[in-house]
Amino acid sequence: MSNNVYMLSSKDFPKNQQLCAGRIIINKNYHLHFHDFFEIELITNGEGRQILNGKTYPLKRGAAYLIRPTDFHSIETTSELSIQKIMFNEAMLSNTLAIDIIGSTTDYFALFEEEEFSRLSELIQCLQYESDNDFEMRNAVEKNLLECIIICIMRKTRKSDIDTKDNQLRQALSYIHLNYRNAVTLKQSAKSINMTPAYFSSWFHKNTGKTYTEYLTSLRLSYAEKRLITSSDTITEICFDSGFYSVSNFLKEFKKKNNTTPKNYRKALK
Repeated sequence: MSNNVYMLSSKDFPKNQQLCAGRIIINKNYHLHFHDFFEIELITNGEGRQILNGKTYPLKRGAAYLIRPTDFHSIETTSELSIQKIMFNEAMLSNTLAIDIIGSTTDYFALFEEEEFSRLSELIQCLQYESDNDFEMRNAVEKNLLECIIICIMRKTRKSDIDTKDNQLRQALSYIHLNYRNAVTLKQSAKSINMTPAYFSSWFHKNTGKTYTEYLTSLRLSYAEKRLITSSDTITEICFDSGFYSVSNFLKEFKKKNNTTPKNYRKALK
């Protein structure tokens, strides 16, 4: 199995839809990857394990998880996995739910007992039926069913203290997490929640314990660390793909955090 990280993009949607649902069989390992869309999977049969953002979770009947564009995951199978799968983009979510999901630091992974599993499986089947047919008001039904499925998973996994922060903070963090690999400025982030840059700067520091630059740099470094371990890309490629716009700045910040160079970090952990 290759150690390269790869990206699944929205072009993987059949007919370029905003949502698609169905059943899949997995009988091989999938190395570390990330998406530019959302994904929900419910295991109906089989066994294996998933590594989600560096943490290992068991895959068996009743396991369900929500993968966001900010998540990295891999799958290892010990027996053939049968899965109910949903792929969708942000347009399918209400603003409130999107902010809640993206702004959270929780890994959305849950194990459902048989009765709960059956209800969740039926909801996914209903969603698949809607997506496969051109019914009147199909989009509205899809969105409502999708929200029910997501909330079922969230109820099982909501433990992070970030979920108790106020709505503005979750909205700001979701904007940053979706854009940190681009040239996202403090001014743009402040505008996303209708604050002036000066007020946003002090407010953000007060609520996160980090300055805006520190928080952004931390996200970029975490992404770079994952890429160093899971890919054979050059240091320069990883630097720019992580959102840094200067190799010298990347090297300085990386050494400040890890007390070593990216090259030695990769060598020590591979």
